[in-house]
Amino acid sequence: MRNAWAAQRSYLRHCIRTLVKLLIVGSLLVTTDAFSQTQPEMTGPTVQQIPKQIRILPEAPSSSRDTQGYLLPGADPENRLFVPFLKHMAYDQKQFWTSPARLDKTGSTTFAGFLGFTGLLIGGDSWISEQVPDKPDQLKRSQNISNFAVYSLVGVGGGAYLLGKIKNNDHMSETGLLSGEAALNSTAITYLLKAVTQRPRPTQDNGNGTFFHGGYSFPSEHSAVAWSIASVVAHEYPGPLTKFLAYGLASTVTLTRVTGKQHFASDAFIGSALGWYLGRQIYRAHHDPELGGAPWGDLFEAKEKGPRNPNDMGSPYVPMDSWVYPLFDRLAALGYAPSAFLGMRPWTRMECARLLEEGAERFRYEADESEVSRIHRALTEEFREEAARLEGAPNVGVSLDSVYQRTTGISGTPLHDGFHFGQTIVNDYGRRYGEGVNVVAGASAHGVAGPFTFTYAANTSTLHLFPQSRIKHGKLSRRSMAFLLRLRERRYRRRTK
Repeated sequence: MRNAWAAQRSYLRHCIRTLVKLLIVGSLLVTTDAFSQTQPEMTGPTVQQIPKQIRILPEAPSSSRDTQGYLLPGADPENRLFVPFLKHMAYDQKQFWTSPARLDKTGSTTFAGFLGFTGLLIGGDSWISEQVPDKPDQLKRSQNISNFAVYSLVGVGGGAYLLGKIKNNDHMSETGLLSGEAALNSTAITYLLKAVTQRPRPTQDNGNGTFFHGGYSFPSEHSAVAWSIASVVAHEYPGPLTKFLAYGLASTVTLTRVTGKQHFASDAFIGSALGWYLGRQIYRAHHDPELGGAPWGDLFEAKEKGPRNPNDMGSPYVPMDSWVYPLFDRLAALGYAPSAFLGMRPWTRMECARLLEEGAERFRYEADESEVSRIHRALTEEFREEAARLEGAPNVGVSLDSVYQRTTGISGTPLHDGFHFGQTIVNDYGRRYGEGVNVVAGASAHGVAGPFTFTYAANTSTLHLFPQSRIKHGKLSRRSMAFLLRLRERRYRRRTK
């Protein structure tokens, strides 16, 4: 009982210290804002000062927000302290707690997946926490790093507001104001969730992480504050270095809260997601687009339907021994493929389809039974799918290109090298052969999926040695002799046709 009361008093002291810090920062911001609006006394004639940058906004409509609660073009975001700031805070809280009611089918599916992943993390929290080293110096180092990263991001937000007011830089002051707004909203929501869930920290209650046991671990307020500020800063100044530093510090906070055993993995994950979401919503709801910054679209953006870019599609190569190359050579010789590089092979299937499309206009004037028309019909049938993809069809598919078998009989001693004018087999791409019956079999296939492609080719060579000396002396089996007789008969029929 004493331990429970001690934990309650410690938590109350922590809340009071946090509120005092926020009040101090808020008072400084109010003082700076009031100081920047104070006009010094002028002796002598009054001179009308024209600001360096005049920002002319069109008259805002009667309702400055659309049906989803976002600013309409030309509306004043009212990014100021005092009453507008409090209105923004109330509006942000209303938008957050009512957002589940506005989820559509896509958003509901994504949110269900988010909940499922969170459930898996919660189930593995105890195991993940046990894998973290519990050396005192290591835990202390992680806690110091997380505190330093959070304070750095808070300092960036507060410093941006102060410096923006001093230099009359509306963009910089908006960055600081929206960062503070996001941090305050995320802090309020995390403390409310802590009070409801009451989950002990990894170093308490035997590290089980059971909810409703009098703890304040779920979710991580450090992660929520860090990610809310980082989201706003990274989108107000969308340079690669700014994003790297902002998100790098926020990720450091998330990781070190777990390695410091201040939170379970799910605590840090939910805090990070909560902070990122609040920063996104606040930036989108109150950012003035005329000041610069990156656009931030819908959370669940629908993919725009439009023509696909063939340059982003993967395409397999056509094998060097394919029958299509001699036909393209013929078309190039006749002037129907002027951009074909005959010395650069192999070509991709998409390149072959492009070459056919290149000469499509001239093919129309050819007779149906001409040589060019027959070649064009054969190649068009082969590359029909690739031609459709050039027109915007999806680049997804699997195709079996060929299944082949070849039988060759060599009755004498074969010549294997090119020093002899009568080499037995030439241009056979390294397939082995010898005296007797040579059987070659194989298959090839390819598949494509967006920018990815794969090609599969299998080839096997089998050599049956049947020297003529064994045939003459009758040393072959009946099955081998029958096979050779069928082979000779087949050759004879081919020659007599």
